[in-house]
Amino acid sequence: MLELVEIAGLLEFAGPCQAEILERTLRSSLVDLPEAHRKLLAASNGLQGYGGYYRIFGVGPESPIDALTWNEPDVRKFAWHDDLSEFFCFGETGWGDQYAYRHDEMGEYSEPPVYFLESVTMTSERLASSFEQFITDEFLPATQNPYDLFLVAARNKLGELDSLTHITYSPSILLTGEEKEERITQIPAVASMVVNGDLARQLAHEDPSRQVEAIRPYTDERGRERLEVIWGD
Repeated sequence: MLELVEIAGLLEFAGPCQAEILERTLRSSLVDLPEAHRKLLAASNGLQGYGGYYRIFGVGPESPIDALTWNEPDVRKFAWHDDLSEFFCFGETGWGDQYAYRHDEMGEYSEPPVYFLESVTMTSERLASSFEQFITDEFLPATQNPYDLFLVAARNKLGELDSLTHITYSPSILLTGEEKEERITQIPAVASMVVNGDLARQLAHEDPSRQVEAIRPYTDERGRERLEVIWGD
């Protein structure tokens, strides 16, 4: 797997992470990653490919995206339904689609399957039976020949993507239901996840006949920028 990563020419986020430091950091956070995943982090501490539009997070402050911090409830998960807490997210696409394990399937010596969480709804689907299969059959092929034509269009339009930035549609596809290249723009990654969570939570299970009158930005009691859906009835 590591040889394939090297051949593919993926960019490292932060360079190698000493195995002892990695293991100590994971143990202190009660996160037990599968062996293949730990070996990749020890060799590179995170990867990015296709101009930053596909990412594997690193661990610790040396990585621009620390997977342990990314999974803290107050960073982005608070904006979504509670069931998002079931997942440990370790990578993403430029849209904010997450690659994740389920916490109840992780454990010492286990090979948990990898799930894909869609960016604007966090709807989950099983993607690969193991981290190694995910890297070789899903992640590496996507970085070399992306199947998402709108992601390709986004890179052609916007260029390379900073590791703390997402792409999104403005207005949100949750409001328009349409994917249009001219509506693709950039947004800070955390803000992107919070915006999608706020909209998905408020629009889910609503009668399609209800009309959205406005989307009101506000600051919550903890100083976080949020969105409120204002209904027309």
